[in-house]
Amino acid sequence: MELFYQKMNLNQLLKTLKENKKVRESLIYMITFKKIKKLKVLPKKHSIEIFNDEISVSILLYVGFELEEYNELKLKTNYHIVSFNRYNKLIEFKEFESEIKYINLYSWFYTILSFSKNKFCTDLKIIRDFNLN
Repeated sequence: MELFYQKMNLNQLLKTLKENKKVRESLIYMITFKKIKKLKVLPKKHSIEIFNDEISVSILLYVGFELEEYNELKLKTNYHIVSFNRYNKLIEFKEFESEIKYINLYSWFYTILSFSKNKFCTDLKIIRDFNLN
């Protein structure tokens, strides 16, 4: 596994995004409500960027994004900033706080599940939706 970040969980996220198109596509769908394909993943010092010719999404990871990556991202026509931590409202991000889209990890998980077509995921969806009443 490529070790781009100091934290192992961020490296695992990067690996999963690179290797699994359903994971990438489901995150983009949660932001745009469009099924966008042919997405690439690029690790950056303070974020992970998912992009193609029509969209660019930066997953906010570290302070420093506002100094090194935000201005470059703003130049793109259809850009989005995503965070998985609604409670991490740092003063450094005050300039673009209103642009940050907060994604609940469980919501993302269930979106990934709904995008998946293999038998195991179908079985998980049945269990998720199971109701005794």
